Amino acid sequence: MLTLEFLLSGSAVARSWGDKVVEWARVQLSASDQVIGVLDPGYNINPMACLISILSSILVVRGIKESKLITDIFTWIKVLLVLFMMTGGFILFNKDNMSPLIPPEFGVQGVLRGSMSSFFGYLGFDAVCCVAGEAKNAERNLPLSIMITLGLVTSLYITASVALVGMQNYTEISPESGYPVAFYSNGWEWAAHLTA
Repeated sequence: MLTLEFLLSGSAVARSWGDKVVEWARVQLSASDQVIGVLDPGYNINPMACLISILSSILVVRGIKESKLITDIFTWIKVLLVLFMMTGGFILFNKDNMSPLIPPEFGVQGVLRGSMSSFFGYLGFDAVCCVAGEAKNAERNLPLSIMITLGLVTSLYITASVALVGMQNYTEISPESGYPVAFYSNGWEWAAHLTA
């Protein structure tokens, strides 16, 4: 069951990355129609998602040390990038964008649907339990580390969401590349390229 979960979640994450590459090429790089045609040929085919999946598989096959190193590097890059996006979002914050707090066309159901989309941020915590035997004082440290990590991830999600909505009106937020488009709309092209 765990393998199926990783297969489905990995596919969804790769697809999301692939869509972001297409959006970045289209908006930020103003790529030609030919390049976009290669990156997004239609028919629900996403070559970039396939490439990301292949590269990830090669990394896993190479060994634990290499994949752990790359995972650690990407984790720190992602956390620093989220902190940068939050800081930039609060610098460009416009309190008028926070009204209405819950848009009437979405309502509470929209808030719940949005919170469900953050589910992918929590994948992998069940895998931690599979390697619990390698932890020192696992009975104490494992639940503690999971709760601290869940708290940090949830805080980052909420704060980043508030910063994004404060930076860009909710009607103008791009579903594919929220922060890059918001930075671009606010005249921070360099930040849009960095976050794309």
